[in-house]
Parts: sequence; structure tokens; C-alpha cells
Amino acid sequence: MVYRSAATAVGIAANFLTALLTLPTLTHATPEPSITPDIRPMEELYDAAVQEGGKLVVRWGGDELYVADSFKVAVAECLPYVVKEFPLIDITIITDVSKYHDSWIDVQLQTTGSAGVDVAVLQTLQDFERWRDQGDLLPYKPAAWDLIRPGMKDPDGYFAGYWITAFTFFYGLLEYTDYVDPKWKGQIVLTYPNDDDAMLFQFTTAVAAHGWSWFEALLANEPKWVRGAQSPRLWLPTFERGVSFTSGGVGLTCGPALCTTPPRTDQFVSWPQTGAIFKTAEHPEAAKLFVAFATGETYQRLLSTWTYEQYPTHPHDFHKFMGDRARVERLRFQFERYLGPPQGPSPLYDDVTLDTF
Repeated sequence: MVYRSAATAVGIAANFLTALLTLPTLTHATPEPSITPDIRPMEELYDAAVQEGGKLVVRWGGDELYVADSFKVAVAECLPYVVKEFPLIDITIITDVSKYHDSWIDVQLQTTGSAGVDVAVLQTLQDFERWRDQGDLLPYKPAAWDLIRPGMKDPDGYFAGYWITAFTFFYGLLEYTDYVDPKWKGQIVLTYPNDDDAMLFQFTTAVAAHGWSWFEALLANEPKWVRGAQSPRLWLPTFERGVSFTSGGVGLTCGPALCTTPPRTDQFVSWPQTGAIFKTAEHPEAAKLFVAFATGETYQRLLSTWTYEQYPTHPHDFHKFMGDRARVERLRFQFERYLGPPQGPSPLYDDVTLDTF
């Protein structure tokens, strides 16, 4: 959850609410007149979207198709009073990893002058500042704007974090050093750090704390290397005692199938999955409805399974990391020297699903 209000942040203690207020203020070179939050009720936003044509195209950063499908389910569950009065918006959600979405959008902007999409929700946080500075984004502040943490939104409304994503530990291990214990040899499932910048940050954090000797000891335990953040969760049940520190998406909780156990002191990666409306959006009213829903209290309550202030993770660190592209590239090839290029098909099309095993 990206809220900072006790009234809308389920389970967040009051003394955690201002943790990001001291982050550097995001600015851009050509500020435009500030806009005010759109306080139209959801029904009115929905009506405007229907009148506009009832369509919406979203590029959604993710590496499993079912992740975006869950958003459609949430829309149907959270807006029953709207659905009864109006037909559902025809939502096209195009799922791919963020590094390919941003490249596709850039090519569209260069060749046609249009982004070719209404909204993008991505992990590549550095893209939004660049698109803003190029004049490619439409500023919009939903009704819940003032409840979103200052460090997780552009002050002029060009983009905002919609929720916090994290990759943490699974099945009881509490520090990165636990994974080099020989008893875990052949039982570790990890995502390639040179295939995903969030994974790269996770491994970089571990090496900064424990050195390259830790990584070499980890390799001695013969991890199974996979592509995609969701893939370890899918593979873990096939191991006798499978463990990982490169997956997430289930909240920092234990359940019958998977158990996430945040480290005691070691840092793990988290970030605000960020979205924006493009200035060339063909369906701007539907895009505003999307943003209003994603940042609204009803949907945010569904996501409120944990709060990052309780754990050793700092979402703003990943934002800074993503902005230094030269460093990211250096680190990527340092790990690739050990691992070689990522092997296997895209996790979007590898036929490994929740029903595979």
C-alpha cells in the first residue's frame, strides 16, 4: 500500500506513516500549473469512460499473465454498484516485463508521435521521469492523491506509485548467509539477477553486505536458475525443502502453499509499482477511472497485507538504483560473468503455471 493515512492504511501503525516524507522532492525542468485532485465520484468517472467509448488499453509490467488477470477480477468485485448500471469497460491489459514495455513505448513515440497505450504500470521507475521531462505524460491527480506518500508520486501529478511490491525470503531462512549452508545444496531456486533489475538490486544488496565470497559460496550450493519473479514460487513445491529469496507477490505472510519470511536485518528489495497516463491516450477518461480505482481505498484495502516500515526494506533505494543506468549495467555484467546469459524462454511463455505440478 502506498497510503500514508491511518484511515486508509489497514494495519499501519501511526509512527510509521511519515517514513518517506524526507525523501528528495521530485522535480522537472518545465513545471506546468499545478492541478487539483479529481474528486468526481467513481460512478461519474465510470459514466465518462463509457461515454468516451468504454475502452481502455494498459501496458502492465509483469512476467506471468495471471498477475494482470487478477486486476480484472478486482475490478469486477470492487465495483459491483457500477457494473449494475453500466456495461464493464473493455479493458485490454498487455502483460510483459517492464524493460520491454518501455522500449515498445519509446519506439511508438519516436515513429508515430503516440505512445500507443492509455496507461503504463511498470517497474522501470526511471522511465516516468524521462517521459515526464519529454512532455509525454498527462498530469492527473485522483481523489486519493493527498493520501499517497510524497516520495512515491510526482508532485505535479505526472505519475504515482499504485502499490508496493517486494521480493523476500521463503520458508524460514532469515538472512542471505543462511543460503550458503551446505544443507541447502540443490534445494535453492533463484531468478537470474542479470535478467531483471529488481533481482539485480536484491543480489547487489546481498553482495554489498556479505561480499563476493558469499555469492561464490551460494553458487557452490547449485541453485536452480529461472527467469521471472513468479517462477520460484511455482518451482518451490517441487523440491523437498525448496527455498528462495527472489520471489514475491503473496504478501509477507504464511499460507498452506507458501510461506514468506522477511529477513531479520538483511535488506530486501521493494518499490512502488508506478503508473502514468500518456498525453496521447485515446481513452483519457477511462485512464482516469483506472488510476482512481488503483489508488482508491477499496482496491488499496485488498493489497494491505503488510507494511514495509516494519521490515528492513526501503522502497526509495530501488528508485535511486534504477536512475543510475551506468551502474546498473556494470553490475549486470559482473553477475553475468559468473552465470552467463539468462537461459530459457520468457516466463510469460514457458508453460510453467500454478497448475503445472
